[in-house]
Amino acid sequence: MFLGFLPAISHKAIQHIQEKVRSWKIKTKTRLSLETIAKYWNPIVRGWIQYYGKFYASALHQVKEILDRMLIKWARDKYKSGRTSVKKASRLLQLMKQQDPTLFVHWAVK
Repeated sequence: MFLGFLPAISHKAIQHIQEKVRSWKIKTKTRLSLETIAKYWNPIVRGWIQYYGKFYASALHQVKEILDRMLIKWARDKYKSGRTSVKKASRLLQLMKQQDPTLFVHWAVK
């Protein structure tokens, strides 16, 4: 008999992180620059990555998607070019990511 164990992030922890990110209400903070948001987020996200990603880093993909979704919502409200569609805002965020891939900690982690 073999019992497999993967020390990955639990669904409950992912939900807690999602609630935490929602509580930041980043969508309403359109006056902030991307660099300011990164200064606020990076220490917290770095801690999550170090804690939950120690043994099974690929399980953090859902957390990265949550953070990117919040950034897309922010970009839609901040920039006129992203207001019309999620796809345009996503492309805008991809351009920002290409310009500075180390701005956010979760962008630098593979």
